[in-house]
Amino acid sequence: MNFHASRNALLSASLDVLIFADMNSEPMNHFLGYSRFAPVQALFWGNPITSGGGDTIDYFISADRMENPFRTLMSSDVYSEQVVLLDGQGIWYSKFSDLENKYYSDAQKIQPATKFTFEDFQIPPSRTRDKHVYLCAQSLFKLHPSFDETIHQLLLADPLAVVIFTEGRRPTWTAAFQARLSGHLGPELYARIITIPRMSSIEFPNLIKLADVMLHPFPFGGSRTSLDGLEADTPVVTFPQPYLRGRMAVSFFASMDVWDCCVANSIPDYVAKAVKLGSDELHRERTSALIRSRIDRVYYDMQVVDEWRRWLLRAVGREVTPGTFTPEPWQSPVELAKVMRFMQKQHVQQPPTSNAEYSPLETFLHHLAVSQNSNGNLAASLEFLTLLSLERPDDPSVHSDIGAILHQMWRLDEATVHMRLAVEKFQDSVDAKSDRARLAMNNLGVALKDQGRSGADDPLDQSSSLHWFLQAALDPHLGSDSENKKQLNIQLAVSNAANVFRDADDHFKAYTTLCDFVFSAEPADFCTSSSPIVSKIALLSLLEPSPDVTAFSQSALPPSYLPYVQSIHANQQLPLANSIVTFSSWTTPPMLDLVSFFFHDPSRPHKTTDMVVALTTNLKNSQIDGIFVFVEHESHQDLLLASIPDLSNSPKIQFVRLLGRMTFADAFAFGNSHLPPASSINVFANADIVFHPTSFHLLRNSQTPDLLQGHILALTRWELGYVGGMKDTSELLEHLSDPASPLWTADIFLNPRIDSQDTWVWRGAVPEAGVLNSDFYQGLPRCDQRIAAMFRNDVRWRVSNPALALRTLHIEGVAGVVERGGEEQGGRASSYDSKKNVHGEFTEVLISTEVSW
Repeated sequence: MNFHASRNALLSASLDVLIFADMNSEPMNHFLGYSRFAPVQALFWGNPITSGGGDTIDYFISADRMENPFRTLMSSDVYSEQVVLLDGQGIWYSKFSDLENKYYSDAQKIQPATKFTFEDFQIPPSRTRDKHVYLCAQSLFKLHPSFDETIHQLLLADPLAVVIFTEGRRPTWTAAFQARLSGHLGPELYARIITIPRMSSIEFPNLIKLADVMLHPFPFGGSRTSLDGLEADTPVVTFPQPYLRGRMAVSFFASMDVWDCCVANSIPDYVAKAVKLGSDELHRERTSALIRSRIDRVYYDMQVVDEWRRWLLRAVGREVTPGTFTPEPWQSPVELAKVMRFMQKQHVQQPPTSNAEYSPLETFLHHLAVSQNSNGNLAASLEFLTLLSLERPDDPSVHSDIGAILHQMWRLDEATVHMRLAVEKFQDSVDAKSDRARLAMNNLGVALKDQGRSGADDPLDQSSSLHWFLQAALDPHLGSDSENKKQLNIQLAVSNAANVFRDADDHFKAYTTLCDFVFSAEPADFCTSSSPIVSKIALLSLLEPSPDVTAFSQSALPPSYLPYVQSIHANQQLPLANSIVTFSSWTTPPMLDLVSFFFHDPSRPHKTTDMVVALTTNLKNSQIDGIFVFVEHESHQDLLLASIPDLSNSPKIQFVRLLGRMTFADAFAFGNSHLPPASSINVFANADIVFHPTSFHLLRNSQTPDLLQGHILALTRWELGYVGGMKDTSELLEHLSDPASPLWTADIFLNPRIDSQDTWVWRGAVPEAGVLNSDFYQGLPRCDQRIAAMFRNDVRWRVSNPALALRTLHIEGVAGVVERGGEEQGGRASSYDSKKNVHGEFTEVLISTEVSW
């Protein structure tokens, strides 16, 4: 039947209830689901995901053994429909061996199976002889990349293991899967992977019987395929996931009340259970015998029929009359309660951060808190952590996490209470020997700094941030999970301590604090371009080029460090390549958002002046081919046209109107839709940023297109150290446009921040994930760290910061006024507070000490 015939048939049937077996396996069912054919319409889990919205699907029919036992504790649901949980497994299964006899006439009989051996399935005997055979016969589109690592661990744990996969429906699927898996495993382990052609459902049971163990994948698994494995006497190993798509197989074990041998609660447990079944023949035979004795509980379950009968009566508003169903002994309330307890215990792996075992509820609350925080939902994360604290009132890690969330929410008084409590409890806990104790001290120090209690004058004051930074760095009683984690956390503490001195305008003490730490370690451990401590030392020497710091950097360093720091100083004189490729750029606000905003604030006209100077300079830069200026109001465009002579006649500039403040997503989406991805290099920068007249030569050499493939640059800005000596704005503009001007060498310094970048450079289209996950304003604290994490984790692009080679200059103070952190502070470098942070995962981008990247 075609689509219109199907619609007419459904409409003419005058149905009371319509059940869609699924809506996502083929187009007709999917689009029929957007129409109303019955007063009540429901979706079953033939494809185990929601319909996604609309008002045509009223219910999603699932079962209590299919769903996460803690689903209702989640702050948000994955279903757009009202969920109906039928008691039991909720679906009727017939044995494979009965399907042909019961449901097909003699004329419809299917041809009998003809394949019984490995050779019949095109597997050479040498590949499986004396081997442990694991079969994962799910459709390839269900195999998530995270499952590749599970296969990797299994092959390492069992040297005799071979794993069989079946090909995809399309050759391109198979090729993509094989390329991905071989790249992950390497040639030696991949040699133990066997991929065979797909087969008919009649032949499939015989393939299962040849395997020792059947692997149920996650996070997306199967239903009937795994049941076929159990029917064929082949044990199936499963790891229940948080959502229905990864929980279908566990419903069989719930019905059979079989758990320990086959149902895992973590990836290591999954591998261990699979390997034990694969390598221990006696254990495998006992497991198969247990499953064989209880498999009938899954088939022909009359509770399924009764549950559907009861729900259908309720759905149409009729009285639910008693049925003829009589529960079996294993379906008694006591047995069902036991099943639910096992499901709660098995549903998610233990968190690795606690020294004491978590209960199932505690594990789940911890899992939800972490996931909500990663998504930036701080209120929900705090809610789950608060519930967890009621279960674990003396756990220092819980109090530390609560303090960190409260800090992000700018509830500083509450945050410091929980952080102090965490530090106190860590001192009396075995966790004092872990990195969590050191991290808790760091967190407490940052919160105190944001309260204004830095302690730069008194490091012994326990109410100051500096005290706790130094404690985290120097306390000999603190232990560590690993030497690598220890050094990273110590580097974090030392950097924070140095920032306290820097924010107090004591750059020399900031410099010596960092150097004292480096000198206490072996040069080989820290004197590398990847070390944030060493990079920060060298950059601080550029920040404050006074005689005492310069002398210290050249004379007080041990000889083994001198070449490294001297090379960084030498990078101030950079070789520049010739221009070769085409370059397209735009300068985008908040810059012009800020112009419009500050234009309406009579007390801050200086910001408008700074941005006018920056735009004028960039218009004169011959390396920039186009500038797209985003404005929130037409009056902002008029302001620029009135401030910059001949701006309206410039072929370089275009104005783009926005309906509100600009986000990173606006910039990336604009680049994708309006700029040619193959030929342009895209630059997204604050409106008060100008570019060294020849820096873009480095971006226009012949290698740049390849260097920027899957790669984004996040550039830390340089600061203009001296403006007051300029006679007027026109003189400043002349110096900014002249690459030989001393302004570009003697009068600027690098602001050594690895948590703040004002310029982003990339080539080609930003993938959809990058646009969707960057919908927040530019210019907020932590926005740059969030974008960097998004590109690394979601987009899988490399992020680097060659700020020593590609110089971007921050224009500020042209009108004699300099701002920091929303206050006019005379131009000193300072740290942001956390009050208006962008939330979610973040990362810092170390400044590269290399000319190339």
